[in-house]
Amino acid sequence: YGGTGGPRGAPTPAFCFRLAFPAAAEAPAAPAPTASSPTLFDVKTIHAGGGTYLSAAARTDRCGAVAVAQRARSVDTDYQRKARHLDAEPAVRRHNGGSTTAVLGTLRALGHVRALVFGQYGEASADVHSLLRAAAKSAAAPPPPPDARAAHHLVPSPASPPSSPLSSAVPGGSPPS
Repeated sequence: YGGTGGPRGAPTPAFCFRLAFPAAAEAPAAPAPTASSPTLFDVKTIHAGGGTYLSAAARTDRCGAVAVAQRARSVDTDYQRKARHLDAEPAVRRHNGGSTTAVLGTLRALGHVRALVFGQYGEASADVHSLLRAAAKSAAAPPPPPDARAAHHLVPSPASPPSSPLSSAVPGGSPPS
């Protein structure tokens, strides 16, 4: 995870932007976020000594793209598993009025956690390339009027760490806004 520095170990993404971004390659059925919705990102690296490069599919891939794609596919699943674990804690259930799906529901409402994965050999996940295209497109566009800047540029959202968007669903987190 980007960290578990949130209250009671709430999963904390590396960063959160409000930007129009293509649908996740790992979740093609998921709707593409709009510039007004937050997009959660987590940064991961893989190295040659890890199991990702040693998988059967990755061993036959000479450029490492399979290993990076495999790791990218697991990021959102990892976040959902952590959310389920938090939802099972009695203190979290009490905080959420008895709900057993508050953290997972909040995570799902925010959309697919995007995986910015970098491999040891210079390869990068599809979301890295999509983010670079979005940044280049934003930088090349003429400046919007001052009142529209936040909607058209890569600007950290108010929900970005240190306050995780999931913090309100765990005890000690910030109240929902």
